[in-house]
Amino acid sequence: MYNITRDYIRLGNSRSGQKIQRVRFIVSHDTGNPGSTAYNNWSHFNNNQPSASAHTFIDDKYILEMIPLNEKAWHVQYNKPIDNRMFGDDANDAAIGVELCWGGKINFQEAYKRYVWYHAYLCKTFNLDPRKHIVAHQTLDPERRSDPINALKRHGITWEKFINDVVYHFQWESKPKVLGVSKGDLTVRIQKGDKGEMVKLIHFFLASLGYTQTKHVEIDEYQDFTVDAVRRFQEDQKLRKPTPGVVDFETFSAFAKVLHVYYKDRL
Repeated sequence: MYNITRDYIRLGNSRSGQKIQRVRFIVSHDTGNPGSTAYNNWSHFNNNQPSASAHTFIDDKYILEMIPLNEKAWHVQYNKPIDNRMFGDDANDAAIGVELCWGGKINFQEAYKRYVWYHAYLCKTFNLDPRKHIVAHQTLDPERRSDPINALKRHGITWEKFINDVVYHFQWESKPKVLGVSKGDLTVRIQKGDKGEMVKLIHFFLASLGYTQTKHVEIDEYQDFTVDAVRRFQEDQKLRKPTPGVVDFETFSAFAKVLHVYYKDRL
């Protein structure tokens, strides 16, 4: 959980005050201006009032909403047709624009954690699916933009990993009990027919990585679809000698490593 600072810029070219009728998706950006903090950007848009903007700027200290989420921001050009094809509307009229601040003295890891968390927060707030309703600015305007792919890539983060991280927070941040797993909990193998919270945790891992569907997360029985999904994960991770479709400690550790989930024993 992070604090959100709501400090709105004045009305003008950057903030028209026009309302969004319905938030349909999120557009992920980065500032493209290394070292510029959230409040540096606030000052620029508030004082200079360019005909461009975004709702929220995120650095290592602030999640700064400078335009209310029920108002339009000017973060994707109107003459770009991809947003209409994907979501049935123009981004400025139906999407929240979120900017990642990076470079200079900004601690990227702290900024990234806030960036991920805020995307999950928006998905919960507006009933959006992280895998369907988050799009990179680069996707909507590939001829002109590379954000936020370029900034993430500098730190070894793919778009797929970013979405997986958002999905993790969206689905399970509110369930800390599953984070108490230690090495001793996995001295036995988890396989078809087993039931319980550990099976639900495995289903969460699989859904977060796209091997099963979100609806499977609450299933507490290890079923045929689990066996198939675990086998595919093991093959993709090139694990040494797992029993196909069975979660042993090596397989569980691979889940944790891929999702960057840290347990009390630092698996």
